[in-house]
Amino acid sequence: MKAFKKSIIFKTLAFLGLLLPIATLIFIKKDVYFIKGETVKLSLGCMLTLVFGLFCFLGKIKNLNGIIVLAIIWVLTYLMKSLINDILLIIPCCIAGLVIYNIFNHFYKHYHDIYLIQRNAKLDQTARQEVKVVKNSTGGIV
Repeated sequence: MKAFKKSIIFKTLAFLGLLLPIATLIFIKKDVYFIKGETVKLSLGCMLTLVFGLFCFLGKIKNLNGIIVLAIIWVLTYLMKSLINDILLIIPCCIAGLVIYNIFNHFYKHYHDIYLIQRNAKLDQTARQEVKVVKNSTGGIV
């Protein structure tokens, strides 16, 4: 079970490593992102971007006029101006988080594979013991 515990620890570290650079950036820039008016604009922009992205993914915007689509993108850009200004900081934080995640995820996969091999070996061993008990109790006839 040591391999299972180590795999869980490394998966947790991988997840935390993925989020840590962005969380650090948000903590450093909290005075910019969490101003009352800016928070409303930013959260509204994020929600509208998700809805617009969903409609784009589903192909529902192909019937809209190009000017309407550009107006929607302009409004989303205005609402998310503080994020767009910090994009040069956000992208390296995402890259750093992904690198940290991949490092810890490699160790997770290694220990998870060891755990699966140990579990399968234990299952095989118990199955052999059960067959042996049945074989002995029936006089060699299985």
